[in-house]
Amino acid sequence: MKITDLLSQYSDVLNEIKLLNQQISKLQNRHEKIVSDTVTGCTPKRSDKHVIVISGVDMRPDKQLRRKYQRLEQRRRRLKWIEGEIEIFIDSVADSKIRQILSLRYIDGLPWAKVAQDVYGYANANTPQMALTRYLKAK
Repeated sequence: MKITDLLSQYSDVLNEIKLLNQQISKLQNRHEKIVSDTVTGCTPKRSDKHVIVISGVDMRPDKQLRRKYQRLEQRRRRLKWIEGEIEIFIDSVADSKIRQILSLRYIDGLPWAKVAQDVYGYANANTPQMALTRYLKAK
């Protein structure tokens, strides 16, 4: 995948990571259920053996939930890796203007006209686009 494709997906990747975090959290809450059982034993108040009811949360997810959790986790790790690669690429750019253009456009999600205004002081959207295109072609 080309860096321009990755850059254009940055905000979508962040949104998907947020969605996956919510899905994983719901899945973790869903598999917890209250279970109870009985045991025979003694207590400090009662020295003879008797039946004691115990209850708690069953933390063992069934296989289907565990597989779904693993798939979601795997996708989240892959997206976090893509997020990191994009940020590493932007950090590695030596040219300050290009780095600003990349950050404002892809990290902050600003429109090209606002990027031009912030970087160059005027709102001609073609200027940062062309500067970035030339930079990426030279790479």
